[in-house]
Amino acid sequence: MNILLRNPSGVIKTPGYPYGYTDESVHDCYWKLIAPKGTVVRVTFMTFQIHTYDRVQINDNWNDWYPWFIDKRGPGHSFTVYSTGRELGIKVYGHQYPGKSGPGFIANYTMVPGGEDDHVTYSMYYRQSPSHVTSVSKI
Repeated sequence: MNILLRNPSGVIKTPGYPYGYTDESVHDCYWKLIAPKGTVVRVTFMTFQIHTYDRVQINDNWNDWYPWFIDKRGPGHSFTVYSTGRELGIKVYGHQYPGKSGPGFIANYTMVPGGEDDHVTYSMYYRQSPSHVTSVSKI
């Protein structure tokens, strides 16, 4: 299931959240968020409780030559990411064992001002806990 999101804000969650997800339910699950010109995508994962062997890949392909991604595995703290362009993709990779995993994740997304053109952006903002913030910068 490929989900294209262009709304100015919304919620993304794993299928079945908070009661758990199966590998089958996330197997082809990919969210692509596209921001209007002059804005970037901000995604805040409020709850991130995926199975230890599962992973979530957050892709930021601001050009074909220099894409970057974040690979988050297992349960973790809440965190926020900003795209470096107008698009951000989120993909869940399940552990391929029978039964439910989870409870999964729930995230809020919103489009925020990014600058004069499509490539003026924020670098990744990552909050591991309320008292620890690593890197917030505007390029």
